[in-house]
Amino acid sequence: MATDTTTPADITAGAADDPAQRGAVARHAARLRLGARYTRQGLAHWAGAHGISEEEIRRILVNAQLTRYREARTTARNALEATTRHMVRIERRGSTEGLTLGQRAHFSQVRAKRATHEATHRALESAEFSPIQPTMGTIARRRVRVATWRVGVLVAGGAGSVVLSVQAGAQGLGWAAVGLLAAAVRCWVRGAHPAPALEERPVPAELMIPELDLPPVVPAASPQVAPGQPVAQGEPAGPGEPFPIVYAASEADAQRCIHAALLAEGVPVADVSEVERRPYGWAATVRVSNGTPEAVVKAADNLETKFDVAQGAVIVRPMKKRRASARVSILQSDPFASMPPAPPRAPLSLSITDLHHLGAAMEGGALELAIYGVMGEIIARSRGGKSTIMRAMVDVTTACFDAVTIFLDGSSNGAGKQREAIALHSTDPATVEAALLWLYLAAKARGLIRRALGMGDVWQVSAEYPAIVAFVDEFPQLSPISKELVRLLQLIGIKEAVYVVFAAQGATSEYLGAAIAEQPALKILGPCQGKDTTAALGGGAIADGWLPHRLNPKTGPDLLQCAQAYIEGIGDGEPMIYKFHHIEDDEAGRRSAERRAAGLVEVDAATVAAMARVSVPVAVYGENPEKWPARPGWDKLRAVAEAEDPMAPIPAEDADPRERAALVSCLRWMDAEGETAAQLPALAQALAEADPEAWAGLTADALGALLRAAGAGTTRDVPYIKADGSRSTRKAYRRDQIADALAVLAP
Repeated sequence: MATDTTTPADITAGAADDPAQRGAVARHAARLRLGARYTRQGLAHWAGAHGISEEEIRRILVNAQLTRYREARTTARNALEATTRHMVRIERRGSTEGLTLGQRAHFSQVRAKRATHEATHRALESAEFSPIQPTMGTIARRRVRVATWRVGVLVAGGAGSVVLSVQAGAQGLGWAAVGLLAAAVRCWVRGAHPAPALEERPVPAELMIPELDLPPVVPAASPQVAPGQPVAQGEPAGPGEPFPIVYAASEADAQRCIHAALLAEGVPVADVSEVERRPYGWAATVRVSNGTPEAVVKAADNLETKFDVAQGAVIVRPMKKRRASARVSILQSDPFASMPPAPPRAPLSLSITDLHHLGAAMEGGALELAIYGVMGEIIARSRGGKSTIMRAMVDVTTACFDAVTIFLDGSSNGAGKQREAIALHSTDPATVEAALLWLYLAAKARGLIRRALGMGDVWQVSAEYPAIVAFVDEFPQLSPISKELVRLLQLIGIKEAVYVVFAAQGATSEYLGAAIAEQPALKILGPCQGKDTTAALGGGAIADGWLPHRLNPKTGPDLLQCAQAYIEGIGDGEPMIYKFHHIEDDEAGRRSAERRAAGLVEVDAATVAAMARVSVPVAVYGENPEKWPARPGWDKLRAVAEAEDPMAPIPAEDADPRERAALVSCLRWMDAEGETAAQLPALAQALAEADPEAWAGLTADALGALLRAAGAGTTRDVPYIKADGSRSTRKAYRRDQIADALAVLAP
């Protein structure tokens, strides 16, 4: 029999010599490569989550808020029903068997708990679902998270297959070969079809519910469009000329409107892109061809005229990651109109170490703030929402199981109806100073015992060893010693979980009396002046888009941008406008009463005991121990503060007659001279000259002591004009201080 000596090389050579076979091989190879490319494109489209539209992601994010909203209502309803059933069982047992003293006390606790659950349930049931719409950045981050998960699945699957094939030996390699062959066949089959349409999938039907729809944009009233009338189409100007933004009916119209206005203001515009309709109006990205977006910032006032919108309605935010670009927002309605109210916070239900929901961001999303681990300041001019911001923060700290809340006020206003939930509350200058000294001693004491308690370099906050959070309102009205103690606490308090958040109407060193505005890590700036922005945030802050001085404080019943603020120390560091929750007085009183009934958090005994080992700050009180103040005790401080009642008249038998006489004489002299404020030396001299028999030898220090004892407080920083025409401040008593103190004294 003849032996076949044909080799694979001969076969290949034969195929290569046959043009028909060679063409068939080339076609199949091309088809395989085309199918592989289609498969790769499809996988990349799926892994990158490009098939999910922005609208679907937006609805998914809003649907998560809707789910939490419904779960909260269900939880509150279930808690109310469970507590009601428990109370009914106790009542039935009491009607048949009677109740012991312990059972009666327990019944009272259950009834109080039911009242809390009922109030929470009522608040949630009456609150409409008002979602915070996600920003484009939030949507992009969600897409990245989905893509990361999908890529991880592909990588893990591929790596797992390789590992299993290697571990299985020859059999595993055989299965791997089969898998590769199957993949090649699929690619070959796929190559015979047209290129895949890599499109976004339709939004699932379950997400197409009314609750997830975008709220309609209500255009602001303008001279061209009366309220309630339809918006005009097109623009009432020639091509390329600026026109009011109210005429923009589409993204293209808004783009032309913004571009024309910028060119008219001399801004070197490269392009206007990413134009989108927002619930409040319009937003777009502006890129300049040279220089920086500071040119856009400087043009903001004039752009408001071009767009015909309200003062402060053009918000410019230069982008850190794109140096030539800025995000421009044009407000035609209130961006916080749909902001939900402050969430209910049960007593002792929060931890100071968590992020807390205190409001909303202008571009959507919640304002989540950490009060733990930072010193803070709040700067806002009169009626700018400073007290609203501070009280929103107090509402959080007083609901924490691991924080002691202290509230000190240099202006005698105090925390209002939140006072009941505050461990130490004072508006008396002497008590405020003593409380600040106590805080300093507490911080120093914790530094001595921290390591012995096994905490390491930082005080570890817990229910047993709580943080101490002190809110100091009207910082400029504090005494010089109190101001210096606040400055020292800014330096030593963070590691010891003794935090201070102070508030003032300005941030300059002339106003605060010390250059401390740049010290705190958390800076909250509401409506203020440009020099306050620079003093708190640095010289380049305005050019970088930090524009709190363009916010408008409340005027009359119009809130404008009251309680809106820029915040440094949170998020990604980009300038953004936030709004804090406003808690009505009645609601604040109800919450505070609940928290006092549940029990206030106490200072840990270890800190109090260690304070005996700490001396007063020599830098403040000097080196002579005879001049040092008495050490303030926590219990005594609280007792003195609890006894404060600014509306209670002082009985005549308890008041020094010279105190009333000093008030009356000072008030008469100021009225006769037409003075609204006067310094102590001038007052003392005037009283001695007017009535030598009564006030002979009266010194400024003695008169100051009488006025403080009479309830007039300490001298305040009063502005005046120097001889050279420049403006400054000086320490003086204001007429209203004297008059208010006299009104409180019993006749």
